[in-house]
Amino acid sequence: MRLLPENERHNWVATIVGIRGRGKSYLTKEIVDQEDRVIVIDNLGEYDHLKVIDGYEESIKAIVEANKQKRFGLALRTFSLEHDLELMDLIFNMEHLTLAVEETSRYVSSAFLPPALEQLVRFGRHRAINLIWLARRAAELHRDLTANSDIIVSFTQHEKRDVEYLRSFMGDIAFRAKDLPPYKCLVYGPDEKMPLPILNRKYNDSAEYNRVNSSNGNRSNLHATPNARYSNDSDSEITSESDVDSTQE
Repeated sequence: MRLLPENERHNWVATIVGIRGRGKSYLTKEIVDQEDRVIVIDNLGEYDHLKVIDGYEESIKAIVEANKQKRFGLALRTFSLEHDLELMDLIFNMEHLTLAVEETSRYVSSAFLPPALEQLVRFGRHRAINLIWLARRAAELHRDLTANSDIIVSFTQHEKRDVEYLRSFMGDIAFRAKDLPPYKCLVYGPDEKMPLPILNRKYNDSAEYNRVNSSNGNRSNLHATPNARYSNDSDSEITSESDVDSTQE
């Protein structure tokens, strides 16, 4: 395996979770549309705006050809767990790209991480491969995926196990995940690692938040939880962990 020079070894890893139809894929589409070199393991058939490749052999050919290009966007559809894992193993040999994997829990469990994903998690930085893991339930993912994620985004999570799993990263603000309306999310992670669409959600209309809270004599909540925010796309509310504490009483 050829290693990139140290000054090129940089990437970000995002885990995006939430029940079906709440905005995971919509956010991911915003992210990949801003990246130059993109591959999506599109086992749900969601990414028609990219170049759709059907079949295993066709996907291999497309990967080999794309690796010669400065810009590409591929949606690979084999609908086979074994073939998808083999494609991820092949993609690991590429450099400077963003890989998104839909329904990641189809390939992993809380106790099992296949070698193809393990090498991406552990050594993707050396290849400058950005990673996006998408799943419906946080607790179904292997801990190595979330522990090595720079960014965690949660749309609605109803199950107690999933909320508690998120709470181990986010703190008590994770309780908000149970009641999030569609397309509203919790965002956790350092700003400098975040793609712009996620950063926009983390600080969606923060100036308006300050204006409302300053009128109530409260200026502290916006910065009370530097790594976790509640993003409300439709009405631009941001709520901090201190607000969550009061709602749980």
